[in-house]
Amino acid sequence: MAHRYPGFESEPFSDAVREYVYLLDRGYPSGSTLALVADRRRLDTIQRTALYRGVFDTPSGRGRRALLITRLRPGVLHADGHNVLFTIANYLLGRPLFIATDGLLRDTGEAFPHRPSEEKMGEALDILLVWLTASFSGALDVRLDGPVDGARGLGRSFDEAFRRLGIHGTITAEGSADRFLERAQSGALASSDSKVIDRCRLPVFDLARSVLEGKFSPEFIDFGEIWRNPVS
Repeated sequence: MAHRYPGFESEPFSDAVREYVYLLDRGYPSGSTLALVADRRRLDTIQRTALYRGVFDTPSGRGRRALLITRLRPGVLHADGHNVLFTIANYLLGRPLFIATDGLLRDTGEAFPHRPSEEKMGEALDILLVWLTASFSGALDVRLDGPVDGARGLGRSFDEAFRRLGIHGTITAEGSADRFLERAQSGALASSDSKVIDRCRLPVFDLARSVLEGKFSPEFIDFGEIWRNPVS
C-alpha cells in the first residue's frame, strides 16, 4: 500500500537532505532554508513535504532518537489519537510514508488536497484496535483534537470499542490534544509531533509504526540512511 516513492531515492532528493541538514545545523531558519534547497534541487510537492516533515538538524534528530523505545513499559501510554490514526489512514490510501532522521515514522498527507475520509479513519481505527487487543495490556490515554471535524464521533467510537474489547483507557476529545500531551508527567508518549515530543520529553513509542509493521510488514525508506549514505 505505502509505496516506495521513487522521488525519495533520487540524487536530487539525497542532495537536498544533506544540504538541508547542513544549513539547519548552522542556524539557518527552516522556512527559508527549505524553500532555498527545494527550489535549487527542483523537488516536487511530495518531496518538499517529506523534507519538511522528515529531516531535522542533527541535535534535534539525536535528541528524539534517544527518547524512542521499542517496548512499552508499565504505566500509561498517552496517545495523540489523530496523529496516530492519520498516519495509519495515509498508509491505507497508498500515500508515501518514511522514517524521518529522528527515527519516527511520518507521512506525506499534507501534500494531498484531502484528508483521509471518515470511512478510512474508521478502517484505521479498526486496525489500531486489533493491535491494542493483541499487544497492549496497559492503560491508554487517548487525546483527540476537539476542533477537528468528527472528533467527538471518533471519540465515541474509541469509547465503545474500549468497553467492548476490555481495553483499559480513557478518551478525551476537547480542546487541543497537544496541550494535554505536552504536560504528561509519567508513562510514555505515542506521537510523531515534533513539538509535542520536544516539550513533553517522555519516552516515545512509535505506535503507528508498530501497528503497520505488525499488520502489513512494510519496508519504509529511512531518511537517516539517505543522509548518511547519499545517492551517487
